[in-house]
Amino acid sequence: MNNEYTEFVKAIELSAVNLVESHEKVFFTPSDAQLDKVKIDTEHAYNKDDPINQDSTLLNHHKYKFTFSVDDKTYFVAEYIVFIAFTIKDKETVERLLKIEEIKQMFINKQIDRLVWSYLRGIVMDAFNKHSLRPIPLPLLC
Repeated sequence: MNNEYTEFVKAIELSAVNLVESHEKVFFTPSDAQLDKVKIDTEHAYNKDDPINQDSTLLNHHKYKFTFSVDDKTYFVAEYIVFIAFTIKDKETVERLLKIEEIKQMFINKQIDRLVWSYLRGIVMDAFNKHSLRPIPLPLLC
């Protein structure tokens, strides 16, 4: 399995990560004392057809929602749709290996999240600044 996944990853190359939609909402500004108790809930969804093999490109659309709360009260929500594209270097390998559900799920749920997470961390930090809130970084992925 690991060898096949490595073969799959070597058959593609990241070509684009684009933020295509963003929505942010501030409900209230927490006090500095409250910010020691911030809870972050994360939701992640993707198109059921992802990844889409289009010509020589592998396309993915992922939606992320981050809800920041203190004392069980939501104070900030950020939702983003991210477009991720990969150039296909070996079409036969990609088509063959994407038929293996375990490889497909590992790619969608692990690889893409790890690629996109650093972009999202920056976007969320910028959103906090834009809304005059003290920035809270997203946690590292396990």
